[in-house]
Amino acid sequence: MNTMKYKNYQAIIDYSDDDKTFYGRVLCTRDIIYFEGLTVEELDTSFRETLDDYFDHCKESGKEPGRPLEGEFEARITPERLAQEIHKSHIPFDREEIDDFLCHCGYEPRADNDDSRERFWNCWKRLQENDAMRKAI
Repeated sequence: MNTMKYKNYQAIIDYSDDDKTFYGRVLCTRDIIYFEGLTVEELDTSFRETLDDYFDHCKESGKEPGRPLEGEFEARITPERLAQEIHKSHIPFDREEIDDFLCHCGYEPRADNDDSRERFWNCWKRLQENDAMRKAI
């Protein structure tokens, strides 16, 4: 996922192949703020101008602009979700790499009190069984 940042506001960026247009949405405000551009430069300009227009509109109407979130946000992907994503990718891997992936996701698969490795492999086994059943049909 690509992002842009301006005045502590962050936006997610996507691309529409149909329209050949980049578009973005400002995150973490109550107001819905969209912008777009045909090039990265246009997108950046549109992002800045749209936010500046939003601030001007809020000031003129006496409204407090939505404030962006500050601080850190930690998202943790579950071992089951990791198994699903790796399964979809069809990328070859070994057991050590899975432990490394789990570590990057914030787990400690080598610790006695962490069940992330077991959860990953249980999900992996179910996904493999589902594949085998589909092929048998």
